[in-house]
Amino acid sequence: MKTELRLFLAILISILILVVYQTKFAPKTKIQQVKPQESSIPVATKSAEKIEKGDAEFKAQDKESFSYQQWLKENTGIILDTNMYTMQINSAVAGITSLRIPDYKEHFYVRKQFENNLLKLSFKEYEKLKGTGTGVDSIARFQDMVENISDEELFSLFQAAHGKEKPLYADIYRLKEIDKRVQTPEDNQGVELVSVNSTFGYKPLELLNEKKKQNIYQNESWTIKEKEYSENGTSGIILEMTNEISIDENIIEVAQKIRTYDKQYYFDVETEFTNHGETEIELGEQFINIGPGIGFIAESGYRSKTNESFVYLAEKKVQRFNEQREVNASPDWVALESQYFACIVIPQFKTKKILFITRDEEKYKQILVGLNTFVMNAREQKIFKARLFIGPKKLDELKKLDNQVARIIDFGMFAMISKPLFDLLNVFYKITRNYGLAILVLTVLIKLIFYPLNKNQIKSMERMKKIQPVLDEIKAKYKNDPKKMNTEYWAAMKKNKANPLGGCLPLVIQIPVFFALYNILINAIEMRHATFLYIHDLSSADPYYISPILMGITMVLQQKMTPSTVDPAQQKMMMMMPIVFTVIFLNMPSGLVIYWLASNVLGIAQQVLMTRKKGDSTKKVKKAGGKKWNR
Repeated sequence: MKTELRLFLAILISILILVVYQTKFAPKTKIQQVKPQESSIPVATKSAEKIEKGDAEFKAQDKESFSYQQWLKENTGIILDTNMYTMQINSAVAGITSLRIPDYKEHFYVRKQFENNLLKLSFKEYEKLKGTGTGVDSIARFQDMVENISDEELFSLFQAAHGKEKPLYADIYRLKEIDKRVQTPEDNQGVELVSVNSTFGYKPLELLNEKKKQNIYQNESWTIKEKEYSENGTSGIILEMTNEISIDENIIEVAQKIRTYDKQYYFDVETEFTNHGETEIELGEQFINIGPGIGFIAESGYRSKTNESFVYLAEKKVQRFNEQREVNASPDWVALESQYFACIVIPQFKTKKILFITRDEEKYKQILVGLNTFVMNAREQKIFKARLFIGPKKLDELKKLDNQVARIIDFGMFAMISKPLFDLLNVFYKITRNYGLAILVLTVLIKLIFYPLNKNQIKSMERMKKIQPVLDEIKAKYKNDPKKMNTEYWAAMKKNKANPLGGCLPLVIQIPVFFALYNILINAIEMRHATFLYIHDLSSADPYYISPILMGITMVLQQKMTPSTVDPAQQKMMMMMPIVFTVIFLNMPSGLVIYWLASNVLGIAQQVLMTRKKGDSTKKVKKAGGKKWNR
């Protein structure tokens, strides 16, 4: 088999590996569609095959006196403003309604994609409810509500609605919230890490009761105490929320305490249950809710679906999955992650049950961390402590929690290569102060490391080109004697120190480095919104396709300069490779395209330098029998 054909196969295999890797391990690009949510607190069986669904999620208070202003106040009533994030807490359910990180912007790439998605979703809702007597039985009416109805009027409709109408109005409200964000892509308040799906639904940190299948504290009055503290070199805010409910004439006091830390993304949560009664009560298992989802809506960059995965660490092994599951164990930590952000819970108690739940056809996810309350004796108090991290998956920040927590960053199957490359990239960034330049410097370093291999590759291909006439003569002479032909063929190769695999082996050896860098550039939050020249985000595709087109051109130039022994028909086939690669790289992270482009340019420079050294070109080509030809 000729050298170029082997090279072609090697490249083709590389493409297949990339496609399979992307298909199996990364979600496909898709804008999240927010659909009506029908859910209740799940009571999982041991197999977690089915989880009950109902209308309990749409559980805003049905009291006639409950107004929009009251609801709005409760959703934004408590604000904890640290120098790392701003957290808003709903005082009716003691759950987080907003958590914004000012250091990171919202990630709306293409406004038109979101607007089109709203229209598609509107049509689906119209088809579902047409003729049901809801008053929203025309697409024009639905769109009019999304675009023009006031939030207060919509909230009133939601409060008065029943059955199918209730989730409909909740969806309209969510669509309006999405549309507001689309209108303001340059949001100075920072990225929002609480999902739009929590509107009229469960909220992060909300306490949920398995027995009652709902938040049994939502209609009660939470007492709020807030104070700042400074001790032992740390400072922050302590927020204490307390509530009381009556069960079997016993008073149960519930307290949620949040302690924030300046200059940290993590905060501590302490949940207390106190039975003030004189008899034992069955409280049922309580859960701390995480989710639904992370991020306001799914980011629409490369490798984006919702980008949400369940992750937990148990017995020193990281488990990452997407399906619904019940874990009857006590992991070191559990997390709900997106491509760049995560909500991580580190329980400081032995939990017996964790429910990983998928919602709305797996478009967003939710975690319930069991608190093991069940039965409470008279005058008994139970305290559950946990540390939560809601923020960027940045290595330095995660290591502040624990080196094991940092394992949530997925460096892929070539992690042993990815980690040192990532460290080098950050070193170069500290020098250049630009990740685009850092990638270029790293590319030069990688090329220098592989210079001997690339040099041998070019020399090997040159030798194969020179001895090709000899090999063709051997094939013609011994075409009826395959055994003799094979003997003479390899004898000629040996005498001329040629290797048919010499041209593609160096390429194969570099494949792990490519995938390692691929995982860095696609998972590292440092690339998110990192700028270089006209590119505003190295983690997303080149908006003008300039770099992938230039990459394709450099591949053509490399092919023209590469020694070739294939026939014209095969050469035409080889010329398709730059086109194939260009198409593939059109939607890849621009940081990766810059690496490949720079690598091609350096490869061209190397070939030019080696072509000028003609010392090897005057050598005699030897036949197996010892005769020579001048080349």
